[in-house]
Amino acid sequence: NPGHAPANMAIRFTRDIFSNESGWPLRLRLISEAELVQIFIAWTSSSPVCRQVEKSLIPSRLEKWQSLRQPQPVPGVTAEEVATIASFWRSCLPSARQHIDDATWQHFASLLPALDLTTRAHAWALLWGEQPEITQQWLALAHMLQQTGHAGELAAPPSLPVDHFGLP
Repeated sequence: NPGHAPANMAIRFTRDIFSNESGWPLRLRLISEAELVQIFIAWTSSSPVCRQVEKSLIPSRLEKWQSLRQPQPVPGVTAEEVATIASFWRSCLPSARQHIDDATWQHFASLLPALDLTTRAHAWALLWGEQPEITQQWLALAHMLQQTGHAGELAAPPSLPVDHFGLP
């Protein structure tokens, strides 16, 4: 990291063969919505300014979101991924700060895959104290994932990882 600037990307080399017929020689692996939630949990759980939402607020929010449930699953997150997020959340927070019980996580797992992205953002926000600026940042990144169709990989031009001076 020249100048000790925060990293904006990671480069890994692989022996896998990737077709370069299109002129887009870079292969980018994208994180999933669930992985994005975990990154934000890790980031906010270590922050001293992260506050918790009132435990009594969660059931009322889930009840309100129940009416927004779509008849078909909405791409982005599965019930299994919600269970993984629950496990990760428990591993990041001290037990004294864990205000979501197993039954509530089960409700999350059944409900979130049927909610639109904006409503899911509000649900995930419960995990980082409903801080609007953090939720908006998460939503902006999640919208980009949605625009890719939740692709696991994308091809990119060689100019992507460099700035207008040709530097990384």
